[in-house]
Amino acid sequence: MNDLPVVRSPWRILILVLGFTFLYAPMLMLVIYSFNSSKLVTVWAGWSTRWYSELFHDDAMMSAVGLSLTIAALAATMACVLGTIAALVMVSYFGSARSDLGRDLLMPALTAAVLGGANIYGGSGSVVGTALAALLVGYLQQGLQMVGIPNQVSSALSGALLVVVVMGRSLSLHREWVRSLFRKLSGA
Repeated sequence: MNDLPVVRSPWRILILVLGFTFLYAPMLMLVIYSFNSSKLVTVWAGWSTRWYSELFHDDAMMSAVGLSLTIAALAATMACVLGTIAALVMVSYFGSARSDLGRDLLMPALTAAVLGGANIYGGSGSVVGTALAALLVGYLQQGLQMVGIPNQVSSALSGALLVVVVMGRSLSLHREWVRSLFRKLSGA
């Protein structure tokens, strides 16, 4: 049971409302503008379902929608099956079901995904790279545990590795800016 006190502050409610507004307002605007009768997105010409009727009569778009729904259904099914298997393994391993059992696995999983090529700013990564990075992070964690280093320290080292990888990727993306900065500093 959670013994933490419940604090209801107007500032927390304001931050919550602003956060949800930031997340859901663009989607609401997209839905509203999907009923625009104008060809231009920036010009409102009245309410219409004309574009939906044209969408449903376009064979290429309907096949793309069907493919997207098929992929979404398969991905959701695979996630449910893998999540159920993971839950069963964790319950059988730990002997009980608690919501915080995977807490210690979050930092290594995140580090492996980013180290393997996933972009934290969005985009895609490599499955092979992520698998190799997961092996590397797993060997690092197991090796540190064999030496007798506590889990908190190994998690901190995984976090430090994550920060170094993100900084390295950011510096490589902004290579020209970094070079010009070094030229200015060395020339001054």
